[in-house]
Amino acid sequence: MYKHQIKFRVLYSDTDKMGYMYYGQYAKYLEMGRVETILWNGPMGVFESKAFENGTREIAIHLVSCVASGAKVIVGGGDTAAALEKFGLMKDMTHVSTGGGASLELLSGNALPAVNALEK
Repeated sequence: MYKHQIKFRVLYSDTDKMGYMYYGQYAKYLEMGRVETILWNGPMGVFESKAFENGTREIAIHLVSCVASGAKVIVGGGDTAAALEKFGLMKDMTHVSTGGGASLELLSGNALPAVNALEK
């Protein structure tokens, strides 16, 4: 089905380990020059609150440096896009989509009902 084999690593964060205190653990996987493409779907916590925005903001800032080093950063999800807008970093990403779940479905190779309906 696919023309190219894609190697990727999934970094997962459960709700107990989100936010600023875990930023350093995730950032080490995103070292500049080590990755070609990064897919970010979902903020690191309640970024809308000043008290909880640090993790999401720091990851966003780090991803800007990854783009500057040549990585492609694809951001999915309305909440993540809103966080980038709040921090003034949306224009610095390679691509931003508000369709988080739909983006993940498409990248997983699954059919999208709306696209299927249009194809008929």
